[in-house]
Amino acid sequence: MEQFNKFISAIGAGTPAWLPLIFLPVVLVITAVCMTLFGGRKFYLWIVIVLGGIGFFFVACIGELKTAFLFLGLYAVLAAALRMLFFIPCPREYFKREHRRSSREEKIYRKFHEEISVRPEPAASEEAQPKVCAFEEEQRFATAEESGMRLSHVNGLIAQLKKEELIAADRLEVDVLSRTVEAMSGRALTEEELASLNDCLASVLKLTAKYKL
Repeated sequence: MEQFNKFISAIGAGTPAWLPLIFLPVVLVITAVCMTLFGGRKFYLWIVIVLGGIGFFFVACIGELKTAFLFLGLYAVLAAALRMLFFIPCPREYFKREHRRSSREEKIYRKFHEEISVRPEPAASEEAQPKVCAFEEEQRFATAEESGMRLSHVNGLIAQLKKEELIAADRLEVDVLSRTVEAMSGRALTEEELASLNDCLASVLKLTAKYKL
């Protein structure tokens, strides 16, 4: 027992007071901040226990046991206060989620963009078969321009949208709108086609408002 007391006294005499009272709490603060910014929060409790145990031991060696328990209480309050930092979303995890979501949207865009872009060409050996219409052809009225729709203005808006950094879903929608407007430009349209074209124009205006063009 005497040897143990000598050992404790030697540690207390050789340990500066700032080590447990200042250095260890500062290490805890830096650790909590780093975990808030970069992740690894599940290890926080273990680090709190280890640093608290080390601090309690050194304070008990330097002073009285009563002082060590006072240190432990204040240390626990500090650890609990720093734990509140973890209510802040981790920037690293946020960027990871955004990257995964962007990658997923890019894959969806590429898949559907290829399906839209690639059109099967008729085989050279096949002879063109005359079209047989089982129903009376729908009545066609006028072109979009004759109906008062300014497709040149719409094409200009679509061109501006294509220059913007659109999300994958919006880029896909702009491609579809561009093809639809191009297909209906310069020819007489049915009532159904005019309604469909009008919907396309509404979608273009909605996208321009979304990206503040």
